[in-house]
Amino acid sequence: MRIGQFAGLAVLAILLAGCDAVTARTTHYTPAPAALQDKADCLVPSEWRPDYGPLDPQSRLMGSVPTGFVPVDAVRCKGDFGPPPHPPGATGTRMVEEHLAGDYTALLAALAEPSDHQDAVGCTSDAEALPNLWLVNAAGKAVHVMWPLDVCSKTRGKPDTATALDALTVKSSKTLEPVTAQ
Repeated sequence: MRIGQFAGLAVLAILLAGCDAVTARTTHYTPAPAALQDKADCLVPSEWRPDYGPLDPQSRLMGSVPTGFVPVDAVRCKGDFGPPPHPPGATGTRMVEEHLAGDYTALLAALAEPSDHQDAVGCTSDAEALPNLWLVNAAGKAVHVMWPLDVCSKTRGKPDTATALDALTVKSSKTLEPVTAQ
């Protein structure tokens, strides 16, 4: 094989692998522990982006599970995008608050996984709507926890949290209407 052919194959391999194969390396991070709050609140936004930080002041209280925090309840907050009726003047999305029961060992292990970060990574532009996730201890105090994310700020590369949540049983569920403008 001639040097020109070898060089051409090398360039082709790099192009197929993407620039990340040459220049970027993956690092890992764990967010600061979540702040202890008085209760779980499914109407609090969870707009957090690793590269940009919190988009809402309440999101600054989100984080990883604090050391020693023992949950007795997990609260999953999912958007209900079904048809209205919304109350007159309401803004935002109707939420479904689910309280999940079971063994939280797998969930805590999944949430302990670090998130990944990589500069110059090529990611798809599709959005991922993650449910808010709260853990509540025996004293009724709650933490708003962040899901571990892959280099594209998505959970596809970190499916253990969703799997652990799906293994729990929904013990109660209620619909919360959006906040009404004053």
